[in-house]
Amino acid sequence: MSANLTRLSDAMKAIKKELKDKGTALVEESFADFFLKHPDVLEVRWTQYTPGWNDGDVCEFGVNDFYGIIQADLDSVVSAECSDEDLYCGGHDGGPLSKAAEKDLYAIQRLLDTDDFLQTMLGDPLKVKVTRSGVETEYYDCY
Repeated sequence: MSANLTRLSDAMKAIKKELKDKGTALVEESFADFFLKHPDVLEVRWTQYTPGWNDGDVCEFGVNDFYGIIQADLDSVVSAECSDEDLYCGGHDGGPLSKAAEKDLYAIQRLLDTDDFLQTMLGDPLKVKVTRSGVETEYYDCY
């Protein structure tokens, strides 16, 4: 029995890793054309998590708005006008995205933020950063 449970546990870990790898690849693919079409956008960031408390309501996983980061945003971190953390939650004012970039970014978010795809594929709770080089995730303390 123990050997069978070990085998099943190993299989579950392998499936979870495969889901994350495929999910990351799908996220990267979703942004490839976006970065080509909008070269001024250097990266896209967002947070995703299940809150631990929701004022008595059910705590459900959610994905916050996607934020396109341009050079002016990164410059504001260097000059200490805002923190790197602010770039995940819109707490910055480096400069607006073009209307076309905002529209395209919203379309990608609507595509990816369905049926808990991002939770299943990437995890929870996370800060997510997508660049031309790929997807980076980091633990997000949402409390």
